[in-house]
Amino acid sequence: MKSTKKRILHYADWKYSIKRIRFAQIKEKPAKEGASRLPLLHISYFLHWFIKRFTVIVEKIEQLLAEKFSEPNFADCFVVEIKLEQSEQRLEVYVDSDSGMDFSKCQKISRYLEPFLDEGAWLGPTYVLEVSSPGIERPLKFHRQYYRNIGRTLQLNLKEGEPREGILKTVNPESIILEQEIKFKEGKRNKKEIIQTVIPFEHITKATVKITF
Repeated sequence: MKSTKKRILHYADWKYSIKRIRFAQIKEKPAKEGASRLPLLHISYFLHWFIKRFTVIVEKIEQLLAEKFSEPNFADCFVVEIKLEQSEQRLEVYVDSDSGMDFSKCQKISRYLEPFLDEGAWLGPTYVLEVSSPGIERPLKFHRQYYRNIGRTLQLNLKEGEPREGILKTVNPESIILEQEIKFKEGKRNKKEIIQTVIPFEHITKATVKITF
């Protein structure tokens, strides 16, 4: 068995990636002459099988992480998203933490999952496991993620009305307060006004942090 590890770090985004390859003898069956496209029934069966397999793997990963997060050092961690790219045998696990994620946490979570993937062969002989923080470019998914972004500029898509951009000032159980700078004319003079708007979470369809330099 041969393995290689690659450390990838991004601005405000911690990522630990490992590619593990196992070698096995694979016998290829010769293609039959005049072979035609797979019947629709076979395609439907394959899609059903893939969806079921993906669901089972995700559930297993979620259960394992729930056990890991019961440990004191990982008690404030939570899963944001789990993605499985079947064509590349690539499993991406996005984890966040109320106290902030770092490379060490991502690495320890990855090393915790690796033995289960190896022994269970859930992803086959060749796979890539990537444990990462969501990163600033990914939309905020949970209420608890907003607290760590107070003071940053948010871009919001709303169920009704135009998109909004402003500084996140306050996070409440049911809403946020967004501060915006409004420019307007008063006679011949250009003026600015700072306003704060209460926006309920139920009105937000997408929220991303805008990176400023």
